[in-house]
Amino acid sequence: MRFLLIFWLCLLSYAHAAPKLAVGDAPPASLGHTLTGEKLNYSAHAGKIVVVTFWASWCAPCRQELAILAGVREAVPKAQLEIVAINFGEARRVFRKASKVLETTGLTVTHDRSYALSRPLGIKSIPYMLLVDHTGKIKHIHTGFGEKSTGVLVDEINAMLAAQAQAKQKAG
Repeated sequence: MRFLLIFWLCLLSYAHAAPKLAVGDAPPASLGHTLTGEKLNYSAHAGKIVVVTFWASWCAPCRQELAILAGVREAVPKAQLEIVAINFGEARRVFRKASKVLETTGLTVTHDRSYALSRPLGIKSIPYMLLVDHTGKIKHIHTGFGEKSTGVLVDEINAMLAAQAQAKQKAG
């Protein structure tokens, strides 16, 4: 009987810890605060494809992912695609130092020091990435990052760019 109680408590804990975002959902309204303290909202990027990734400087897979995203940022005009890298819970001085390093990449870097963004979304591990299409819906969610992730990520972004171009062509 005791085993069953522990099992159910663990199961409930796991269910509660699952991220609360799903494909088809709207992205979070707030995307953190920039290095200058300015609040960044998703609405500022409406109509664009938006990549939102949660990262930390100590996370090796996060650093790999950010390097790939910097390459994507160079290849795709900012008018079509925005990449927001949200620092996951690091101290302000660490965030500031990491932001200076990322400054040249063209990524928009924000801070979630107190987990005010990630906690309500159920995000507990990084890297954690949302790919939001031009209609404002989450199209893909990725947890973790590895060598095989690069091709998948590029293919997904290319498909979203094609859909965005097709929608603009129909509209206009």
